[in-house]
Amino acid sequence: MSTPTEWAYSNYQSEAAEGEPLATGGLTPLEKVYAFEPIPPGLSPERARQVLAVD
Repeated sequence: MSTPTEWAYSNYQSEAAEGEPLATGGLTPLEKVYAFEPIPPGLSPERARQVLAVD
C-alpha cells in the first residue's frame, strides 16, 4: 500500500501565501498532515507492527 498523496507529499503547500499560485499538488494544511493515521482501522496488531514509515 502506498501513502495517499493528499496527506504526505512534499509538492503540496502547507499554507496559502497571498499573491502566490498554488503548488503543483495544491494546498494541504499541516493540521491535515499531522492528523494522518498510517495504520488503517481493522489491521491486525501483527500487521500494524510492519508499518514502518510513509513513503
